[in-house]
Parts: sequence; C-alpha cells; structure tokens
Amino acid sequence: MYFKGTYSNGYVGFDATEYFKANNIEEVLTYMDEGLWDYAETYAYAHFGWGNYDYTEEDFEDYYERCDHTVVEVTDMEELEGEDIIDLTE
Repeated sequence: MYFKGTYSNGYVGFDATEYFKANNIEEVLTYMDEGLWDYAETYAYAHFGWGNYDYTEEDFEDYYERCDHTVVEVTDMEELEGEDIIDLTE
C-alpha cells in the first residue's frame, strides 16, 4: 500500500509532504508522529520570525501543539511518479 503524509504548521506554504510504502496506515502514522517535532523545529521561523531565537520553551510547545499531520492512501499511482518513497515495509 502507498500513502501520502503531510505535515502542517498552519502557515500557507510550509507544508511538507512525504510518500510511503507501508503495510498499513498505522506504520505511517507512527513514523509521522515521531517526525513531528523535527518538522516543527525546521519551520519554527514561520511562526516566530526568521532569525528570532528568543522564544521560550513554553512558546515553542504552544506552537508545536498547533502542528499536525494527515495521512491518506494513494490510489492514483501517477501521483507517485518522480517522488522519493520511504519504504516502511523493510
């Protein structure tokens, strides 16, 4: 099965999409749950401003709580063409 996972922090243009080969959706959800913190850190400047590193841990946690992800099954195989696919079946 193939899936498309998208991270979002609520700001237009800052979504990050990854494609997966997995046995079930739960494998993808676990992978994305574990990667949400890294995603949030990478795009924190969208919330706090470029070069602004004065935010507190509490500020970051509030921002992090607004970050999320969605996963959908890919049914149109053409959508996968040219995309890097993370294989979770190995």
